[in-house]
Amino acid sequence: MNKIYVLNVIGSLSKGGAEYQCALLSNKLDRTQFNSKTICFYKGPSPINENLENVIFISRGNKWNLVSLYFKILSIIRSENPDILHVWLPEIISVPAAIIGRFLGIPVIASHRNSTKFSGDILKYVRDRVRFIQYIFATKIISNFYINEEPFFFRFLFNRKKGEVIFNGLKEILPISGEKNKIADEPLSLLFVGRLAPEKNLPLLLRSVAIIKERSKSFRLRICGEGNDAYKSKLKQLINNLDISEQVEFLGYDKNWHLLASSSLCLLLPSKSEGTANVVIESLSIGLPVIISNIPMSRSILSNKVNALIVRREDPVEWAETIIHLFENEILSDQIKRNGIEYSKEFSIDKMVSSYEKSYNQIKKK
Repeated sequence: MNKIYVLNVIGSLSKGGAEYQCALLSNKLDRTQFNSKTICFYKGPSPINENLENVIFISRGNKWNLVSLYFKILSIIRSENPDILHVWLPEIISVPAAIIGRFLGIPVIASHRNSTKFSGDILKYVRDRVRFIQYIFATKIISNFYINEEPFFFRFLFNRKKGEVIFNGLKEILPISGEKNKIADEPLSLLFVGRLAPEKNLPLLLRSVAIIKERSKSFRLRICGEGNDAYKSKLKQLINNLDISEQVEFLGYDKNWHLLASSSLCLLLPSKSEGTANVVIESLSIGLPVIISNIPMSRSILSNKVNALIVRREDPVEWAETIIHLFENEILSDQIKRNGIEYSKEFSIDKMVSSYEKSYNQIKKK
């Protein structure tokens, strides 16, 4: 039996949840049935492994020379002639790949990893509408979260193409040990993990902890993540304006952020939009309570006061009060920890990989 050749298309080998899941899936596929390679622009700071023999790097080139980029992608896909093209993100590489796959007669799976529901961010809105192109040209759409609250047109495409929901596989977490879990110097130690980007809504979080300070609560907020320098400067300016610079610490990107879990009250995720955020499932699995905004992801896969706390409004006062409530309610905290650990078992790597293998077998090129 000939193996099915799956060619992934993604921006890099490391950066966020999609990159990790792409690499995880590619590495875990049954090698007796599948071959897998990845097209990307660059390796990134922390690829899942350093073995690059199945990676095809493509030069991004001039930012606005989209025609040249299109023909580079076309040349690679035509040369590789895969049985399945799996397009991920960002749109600059996934959209042209989906179009090319369609016209070359190659089945295309389009990953849907972030809500296209308008969150108030105009740039994201535009990018989301560009992303619809890859869904239009796709043979099948696979989402990593329930799509009930997505815009009508997306739900129409999803149903027309017999879309499927496949949850992320849970990242393998190292045992919590070493010195990092002992560095807390405040009883109310808070943690944010994610990209420093507008959709993560960090200003809301910063205003919330400023209210905690006003209420004479001693706290420390640790921020793990990197992002645009200009945006980071805006965050630091807001921190100075709120007079919380001594309480807020930027730790940069840290793949071992979970080592801070035992010294943290909770993970805070005030995002305006998410797919199934890996960081949330990872937090649940290690018993770190999650306080998250009221977005489609949290409404569809989490339960308020059962395995997480969902803050209903984009209101810094409500966020501050929720954090304080968790801090002062040990029974609630313990309940969320226990339920979170149990619930995280639903997100197994084996289940994720076997579900994709089944989909690949169903749509392989004849």
